[in-house]
Amino acid sequence: MNILRAILMARLTERWRNSDSASNRFCNTYDYYDNSTFARGVGKLGGFGEENKKEALQMKKITLVIHAPNYRVAKKSFEAVLKSGIGAGYAIYKKDISRLVPGCKVVLLRKDVNRKRAEGTLNKLVPTNRYTPQGIQRYDVHIEGLKVVAYKPEKLNRFGVAVLDC
Repeated sequence: MNILRAILMARLTERWRNSDSASNRFCNTYDYYDNSTFARGVGKLGGFGEENKKEALQMKKITLVIHAPNYRVAKKSFEAVLKSGIGAGYAIYKKDISRLVPGCKVVLLRKDVNRKRAEGTLNKLVPTNRYTPQGIQRYDVHIEGLKVVAYKPEKLNRFGVAVLDC
């Protein structure tokens, strides 16, 4: 079974590299499906085109939650991110990067005294040249269509980020 999976993954990787949508990707992984989705969806999903990205998103909804408190640097505050649509310098684990695709839901939180929440969709993740002391890559999160909504708290990791399965 593992040999069959390796052959199928190699074929899909080849197809993805040759497709025109490969340049639109923002991460270096060969696919954005976890193993269970890969095993179930090979025949149905086929290649890695735009329509297949949307279908994969519908199969498993992913939400990126980022924290932008008021006391941060001006370009990373809640209001600055809401205005520009770019959250600068968020440390996101590699395992989470591979799950995030353009079109995912993004939640911007402000968890201090003035609690606020905004929601939008992920446009792209741009890696920066900075890393945390633990060696985790930082990314600029580009968000489209941010709208302020009613506050609802979310649990975040130590870097102020969470990736949730919905």
